[in-house]
Amino acid sequence: MSTLFLYRRDALVPLAARAGEAAGVRVICRHADDPAGHAGFGLVVTPLEDLDATRSKRAGDQVTIVAYGRHGASRELPAGVVPLQYPFRAADLAAVLSRHGREPEREREREREREPVVPPLHDSSTSTTTGEGEGTGAGADEGGHRVLAVDDDLFYRRLYERVLCEAGYTVMSAVDGEDAWARLPAFAPDLVISDVEMPRLDGYGLCKRVKEHAQWAQTPFVICSSLSQGRDVERGFASGTDDYLIKPIHEDELLSRVGEVLASIEQGGRESVLVVDDSRIIRNLVRGGLAKQGLEVRMAGDGQEALEVLAGMDPIPAVVVSDFEMPRMSGFELGMALRREPRTRGIPLIMMSARDDTRNRKLMKAAGAVAFLGKPFEPDKMVALVERVLAEARLKEEKRRIRELIADDALAQVVREVRLGRRSVARSERMTLLFSDLKGFSTMCSDLEAKEVVELLNGYFDAMIPPIREAEGDVDKFIGDAIMARFRDPDDGVAREPSPLRAIRAGLGMLEALRAYNQALPRQLHMRIGINHGEVVIGAIGSASRRDFTTIGDTVNRAQRLESNASVDGILIMEHTYELVKDRVVVARRAEKVALKGIPEPVAAYDVLGVK
Repeated sequence: MSTLFLYRRDALVPLAARAGEAAGVRVICRHADDPAGHAGFGLVVTPLEDLDATRSKRAGDQVTIVAYGRHGASRELPAGVVPLQYPFRAADLAAVLSRHGREPEREREREREREPVVPPLHDSSTSTTTGEGEGTGAGADEGGHRVLAVDDDLFYRRLYERVLCEAGYTVMSAVDGEDAWARLPAFAPDLVISDVEMPRLDGYGLCKRVKEHAQWAQTPFVICSSLSQGRDVERGFASGTDDYLIKPIHEDELLSRVGEVLASIEQGGRESVLVVDDSRIIRNLVRGGLAKQGLEVRMAGDGQEALEVLAGMDPIPAVVVSDFEMPRMSGFELGMALRREPRTRGIPLIMMSARDDTRNRKLMKAAGAVAFLGKPFEPDKMVALVERVLAEARLKEEKRRIRELIADDALAQVVREVRLGRRSVARSERMTLLFSDLKGFSTMCSDLEAKEVVELLNGYFDAMIPPIREAEGDVDKFIGDAIMARFRDPDDGVAREPSPLRAIRAGLGMLEALRAYNQALPRQLHMRIGINHGEVVIGAIGSASRRDFTTIGDTVNRAQRLESNASVDGILIMEHTYELVKDRVVVARRAEKVALKGIPEPVAAYDVLGVK
């Protein structure tokens, strides 16, 4: 029997089709408000909010129901209902369909004789060369996304084919907009990337035609053009593009941006936007334009209702678009309320108003508005403005993530060098180094899947970093399952504990964090820690094309050798490090000196037991 997929967001339709194809299950998609019953279906996939209505429509108790939504403790599902956490990927839905939606063999044979409702998404004929200058198709892994690359320049068509195919995509090329439009139905791309300046039909026209067509409106579109003026980019977003790249483009940037746009499909759609206006006409006007971009739109009639909607939204919207003058709570009051709450403080606010004067603009800015649009306005202008704000928010998030990956002192060094316009100069400095490593982790990895290894290590690192940060240390690098951290004594006038004591506090905190992390693991992790204080060389070290801000020297080597000789779940320090903090720590002196690999003479060492 067939599977019925009910939806409230159009962006989920192609996702359900891909999942059905991957699972070998016949899928029929209907909007959740469709009055038709559910007779003839063995499996019904429904939004969580429509679960009660779906259960009332099902024909018999033999029908399996899958409810997708943000499941939480607030609602228990009835017996027999299968939960599916939202947002989900096509692979997640395919796994559910494979488990619950496969028909008996006889029924499957009957279905093969009928015309499928959801057409196949792959056409092997598109993976062959069809003639130079008229569009070529380059095949990749059949499981990859399909990209339609449109450009009248042969160089860029071959660039797209080479780079994207190597990344696992299936690519079909077209020489201009008309050629692309003709190839669209047969190829059924997951994404279109197009130049602007082309004969017959340019990129703006192709994008607008794709976004206005009912079947392709949800297909992501990326413009890649040498036109780089602000008005060109704004015109691109006004035509409906999801992203705008400026030529020449680096291969890594191409893959990154294509991957980001396609990731929104796998998650069942794009970001959510909250539209707030006391005019139903304005709300629907804005909603229509944003929905065409694949954005999920929620609406509210004034600021007070917006706060009530926000309280129930998880996750919070990526952007709030609000009118300035509204009853009960104005846009200014709404903006101030958003700024007061930590949960909503970072949401970008776009303000709409018919009062385009300096005073009101200052009020809007004070309320946290990042952009302004005067009324009346064309829907395309609102779409372009929202897309720009979303792109800026994504860039801000990327910068935040980069800051997490780069130590604060390394980031400060880069900023100094950029301002001074010179390359890094390494220097000598006294500091404390901490090395930690997991015991027997390589052996443990041989029994785990790659995904399990990565998840285990990332969870471990997430637990280890806070104690280092709390002790004012910086992570120098991750080396497999090992951590190298540095604790400096900068002369900036800020009173700090000595760096050896801070490093020891960090090590003790890491051991405590590991004990807490182990409580949720079926197999326990154990670690060793070595700490050493001395002279190091620090700076951006590497080739002209790639430099790492790191520390090197004998002190670093000794810290690593100390870690190798430490007790399991213990901390080992050398005598000269102990002398710097002997009044503050509790230790046990090793009965015999410790032989460190590569060090000529054995050294006196101490096991750290605690801090006084």
